[in-house]
Amino acid sequence: MAQENSLLRQSWNCFSAVRNQPPFADSGGDFIAGLKDFEKQPITTARVAEFRAQMQPCSETVSAYLLWSRVRYARNLIYRDQFFEVLGLCWLPGQRTAIHSHNGQLGWVAIWQGAWVCRNYRFVRPPLRESLAVASKHELRWIRAVELELLGSARCEADGTVAGG
Repeated sequence: MAQENSLLRQSWNCFSAVRNQPPFADSGGDFIAGLKDFEKQPITTARVAEFRAQMQPCSETVSAYLLWSRVRYARNLIYRDQFFEVLGLCWLPGQRTAIHSHNGQLGWVAIWQGAWVCRNYRFVRPPLRESLAVASKHELRWIRAVELELLGSARCEADGTVAGG
């Protein structure tokens, strides 16, 4: 609870701050401008890995865009254009994200604080025709049941270490 209150207090301070420079611009350079350079050629994993190794916004720059919520994980839109978006995703301890697909989109993750567990699944069977009503503490949603197979799981730490696979 102390860690959660600290994160919520930090997010309020960031929300109150005046942002007078482009998103993710700091003494290390302009992260967004660097990403926009990718729009001139096909985006590849190798090009992104090289960019990420050379350009990493500092924690103070990143924290100005991160807000947490006690209700669910928070999605903070930092930048979007027709080619890409930069999101700051924030989970408090114990929060989770529903199993979902990125529908073939490319994506990369950087962790600035804490750890993140990523589980990869494979659809075994298409959705059933029946829909199920799922009630949670905060909402009622209709879902379609599917059968999944867990392919692997990895724990990624803020220091760059990855365990599992």
